[in-house]
Parts: sequence; C-alpha cells; structure tokens
Amino acid sequence: MTSCSYANRRAGAANMWRSGTTQDFEIGTTTLQQVLNQLGPPSQLIQLGDRTALYYMLESTRTRAVTLVVYSHTETNVDYDRAVFFFDKDLVLEHRSLSFEALPFEDPRQR
Repeated sequence: MTSCSYANRRAGAANMWRSGTTQDFEIGTTTLQQVLNQLGPPSQLIQLGDRTALYYMLESTRTRAVTLVVYSHTETNVDYDRAVFFFDKDLVLEHRSLSFEALPFEDPRQR
C-alpha cells in the first residue's frame, strides 16, 4: 500500500487586519463600531472591567502524509495570525496589536 495526501485548512476570522485597513485605526479616535465595520465579527469579545477587547484569530493548518508498505509519516504545521484591539470605557481605541506571525491576506469577498 502506498499513498500520499495533502490537506490545507483555514479557520477563524478572515484576516482583514492584514488588508491595510488597520492603518486607518487611530488611538484615541477610532471607535469599537468602526473596527467591527471594517473587520467584521471578532473571534472573541472580551470584557476587562470597564474596558473591552476584540480578539481576532485566523488559524492555518497544512498536513502532508506519506504511507508506504513499511513506513508512514505525517507532518502537520499550524500557523496563527492574530490581532487584538483594546477599547476604553467609552469604546474608543486605546491600543492595538498584531502578531508578528502573519498569514497571507485572502479577501473573503473575492471568493
């Protein structure tokens, strides 16, 4: 028996934060609603006392497998692309952070 297989999977929020739109987000000016309008629903909405955080995550999994009569090998690589936006009690942007690890941007509206 001999076989090879490949699988790719992306799960989570579309990484719209890699589209360049986050450059328009200004600390002290941009509202939570404006971020939601640009990026869509977050992976998590986190309440931090009187502050709010929007957490966006995209996971990409690539699996390769080879099976021979006497040998089998499977390799799985998982990468994460993340963005977090922190808002004050008035829902105005206080801080933003993008992961150093970045996945290629794929616009879900182009599918």
